[in-house]
Amino acid sequence: MGQRSARRGMSAGLGPGARPGAGAQLEAAVAGRSAPAKRLGAGAQLEASARPGAGARLGAGTGLGADVQAGAGAERRSAPARRFGAGRRLGALAAGLALALTAAACGSGDGDRNDGAGDATDGAAGGDCTEPSGTLTMGTYAPPPGLDPKVMGGGVIAGGVETAAIFDRLMRYDPETAEFEPHVAESLEPNDDYTRWTLVLRDGIEFGNGDPLTAEAVRYSIERLQAEDNPTQSRSSVLPIEDMEVVDDRTLELTLSHPWPGFPAVLADEGGMVVNPAVVEAQSPEDFALDPNGAGVGPYEVERFAPDDEVVLVAKDDYWGGTPCIERLRFVAVPDAEDAYDAFRTGELDLALVRNPRVIAEAEAGGVESFVNHQNSGEVIVANQFDDSLPTADVRVRRAAAYAIDQEAIDERINEGTGTPSSGIVGVDAGPFTATEGLPHDPDRARQLVDEARADGWDGRVSLVCDAARGDQTLAVAAQLDAVGFEVETDITLTINDLIERVRANHNYELACWGFNYDASTTWVRLFTAVGPEGPTGYRSAEMDAALADLQAAATPEEQQAAVEAVQDVWNEDVPAVPLAATPEVILVQDRVGGLVFTSKTVVLFHEAFLTE
Repeated sequence: MGQRSARRGMSAGLGPGARPGAGAQLEAAVAGRSAPAKRLGAGAQLEASARPGAGARLGAGTGLGADVQAGAGAERRSAPARRFGAGRRLGALAAGLALALTAAACGSGDGDRNDGAGDATDGAAGGDCTEPSGTLTMGTYAPPPGLDPKVMGGGVIAGGVETAAIFDRLMRYDPETAEFEPHVAESLEPNDDYTRWTLVLRDGIEFGNGDPLTAEAVRYSIERLQAEDNPTQSRSSVLPIEDMEVVDDRTLELTLSHPWPGFPAVLADEGGMVVNPAVVEAQSPEDFALDPNGAGVGPYEVERFAPDDEVVLVAKDDYWGGTPCIERLRFVAVPDAEDAYDAFRTGELDLALVRNPRVIAEAEAGGVESFVNHQNSGEVIVANQFDDSLPTADVRVRRAAAYAIDQEAIDERINEGTGTPSSGIVGVDAGPFTATEGLPHDPDRARQLVDEARADGWDGRVSLVCDAARGDQTLAVAAQLDAVGFEVETDITLTINDLIERVRANHNYELACWGFNYDASTTWVRLFTAVGPEGPTGYRSAEMDAALADLQAAATPEEQQAAVEAVQDVWNEDVPAVPLAATPEVILVQDRVGGLVFTSKTVVLFHEAFLTE
């Protein structure tokens, strides 16, 4: 490949503290606090990634059926960088997604880079990215259970970023425009009623082992996710695909069970990560999850995967979008937000995922550059309804829990009032949606329902299991339930992956801390995975199914808001889960990092990323 130029990047300062070499290990906790990371200059600009060309894009808010096409000659756009305002609460950014990056693209879909100022490290200096160099270290929330799209979620919490770097995604959600764009796909076009979609792949893309990317591989990958042995929520998102017809090597027609204007969201998530059938079939599922090399079309391959320790990815030299500038990506799990922020401030982390509102407020006050995304129902208490003998199968017990919980009081206790408490399934205004209301805090009504259930033989006891990072929240919820007559036994010893296995795979719980985690781009998909037939609670309701079908088919913002309010009405009757808050997911970004591209569920793509000196 020929030499290409990087556009203007972030300021060249390394930020406080020296960064470790590629082999250095991140310490889990960093003693003391250092000075906050340096802010970007006011004139910094966000350089957007390559946009689709001739065709109009699909809006996440409307889904109004325009063709989606990628054009090699598509122009790039820039927009002002945004920062946390001094003394401004994160709540002011609650509406939608807030970019706070100065991103300079290093690679693009057509393999070229535009000229621009700004140096990149080592081999990338002066914009020459034919030889990748440098290591970027990212602190994540949890280690991935594996590197197979079938065994992990597509979000940022546990493996979504790592697998996106390996497999790429057919579509991408643009947080700036709230629209879906082709990425690995060349185009995605619906018929008039959104029940049939035609996917066309870019020409000439190859898997890591040299096999061509084909429509048959896309069909195979989606069918893997649809299989009954898939324990993850990705199965629910692809189940509405009723039929797939391979038209030719690059074209696949997908027929849906119902009209769905928002279908591109599936292909921007796990459903859009295509695996090489030959590589998958040559290994056991366990071996493939540990070593998927050769099976992806993304910009990176696996160099080291040590479960519960780190993931190290190394750049390909033949990526379809151009050679990446950063040689290695290193991911380490730092679930404690204070530890992650400490490591970020000392320079051990280039990127840090933080979900704790108090720590986010501290970063805001320090002027740290970040990408902000609110996840509706990011914190919920789910209730097991798979077994009728459990107390949580009784709707009176679930309603009592909802009336007992005071979301704002919990936020004051654990976040000092910096969070976004919400009783509704939509907690923040975003995209076509405005916030909805769940059941109000009413301890007297809660006591009445508890007494009724006790009179019918329930002893008042219930268990609440959570991961260790949610310890304070668990105790706050338990105290409120105890205050109205519950007798709560808590378990906060689990890791996040243990909790996922216990709730989703084994259904071994009564109440549990959970997160449905949906933003404006994934509202129907994640609500369907939450309370549809494949949800983690065992909840079943014909009324809810009908309300979700109406939300799926809604095309205009007005129709979508009316439909989500109808879902909320059924939710308030049945209480499949109790929302606590819309969770801010924030990726803190060091000044030396540029060219990051974001998509749905706070996932960052690195094909255009670079490091400055």
